[in-house]
Amino acid sequence: FFQNTGTIAGTFTVISLVVLTFLIFLATYIIWRRHRAKFNHELDEATSEAAKASVPAFLVDDVHGGAEGGVYSDTSSYG
Repeated sequence: FFQNTGTIAGTFTVISLVVLTFLIFLATYIIWRRHRAKFNHELDEATSEAAKASVPAFLVDDVHGGAEGGVYSDTSSYG
């Protein structure tokens, strides 16, 4: 096997490509996991902060009259 230079070069080229592909996959996976962990941490913080917040005034129905007769009239009053 070691007497044939072409076979040795081909074997080590294929092995090198396989190892390089594995290292690229491993690096991509590690970066993806770190990004996912950071996103989950930020999401947890935002969720807990939102849970502590009170309802903004613009979401309360009573500010503009709500269902009991708001700013708009019904369609039967139109001419």
